[in-house]
Amino acid sequence: TPGQGQPYTLPVSLLADHVFIRNQLYAAVNVTVAPTFSSVAGLWQSTQPFELSAALAGALGDRIFLGGEVRWAAQDLTAPFGDRAFYIGPSLYVKLQENLTVKAAWSAQVPELFTGRMNLASYERHQLLLQFAYGF
Repeated sequence: TPGQGQPYTLPVSLLADHVFIRNQLYAAVNVTVAPTFSSVAGLWQSTQPFELSAALAGALGDRIFLGGEVRWAAQDLTAPFGDRAFYIGPSLYVKLQENLTVKAAWSAQVPELFTGRMNLASYERHQLLLQFAYGF
């Protein structure tokens, strides 16, 4: 945007998980806020992007976990009627080798609980994550 300076963002996340049944059932809750500051025409402005998610996963064997996640995202917590979206979907985690894993997750935007609406102008209808991890 003309006249806009470099934005500065400080993302902060709180990640919590719990083992309900060892090697069988796991749960996680993640909270992320990413305050962003930018200067426009010499005036500083800020936004407060926010995301809250909860997930549950269970073992289908020694190397395969199937789960589900719900996620609520808001582009600015300081704007009570601003852009936000609610997602829900399944996830699959497979341990290919002792030090190699793959995670696949798909989520779809569904009508938000409070408004009954979806926000397809600011958020994707579907999101797909494919993640490989190698440890050594």
